[in-house]
Amino acid sequence: ADTFASDLILPNYLLHPRLRKIRRMTLAAAREIRDEFVASLTATLLKTVQYNQFPLVVVCHNKRKRRWFRRANMVPGWWYPLEQLDRATFAADMLFNGAAEQNWPRKIGADAWFNFRNCDRFDIEEQSFMLPGEEVLTVLTIPADGLG
Repeated sequence: ADTFASDLILPNYLLHPRLRKIRRMTLAAAREIRDEFVASLTATLLKTVQYNQFPLVVVCHNKRKRRWFRRANMVPGWWYPLEQLDRATFAADMLFNGAAEQNWPRKIGADAWFNFRNCDRFDIEEQSFMLPGEEVLTVLTIPADGLG
């Protein structure tokens, strides 16, 4: 039902040409698209991940655990987010300390989000926003050299 609703609100034939005009996916870019299509930010980000133009992982956490995540098909399976939200992340700062949302993605070591061998060699970009019910949604951009 969610997929059907998403296809009605964010139809691929209109969304894909719009996404092709974007060089870098940020929350600001996603909000512009959200406003154009009168959709939720979460739905917009999930459709963006599904389109597979950007190396993104979108992940939702509450204070106890990871609730769900989606990654673009171009992102290898070893980019599997940790179950617990690492306190070093900006998402944790928002969720536990009430920190303000950042205007641009910020770099962070991949080992704060992932636990595969040698993940500490990579820096990823993180940008988060609060959801209702004490949850935080995070957009993680994987670097090109981490795509395999």
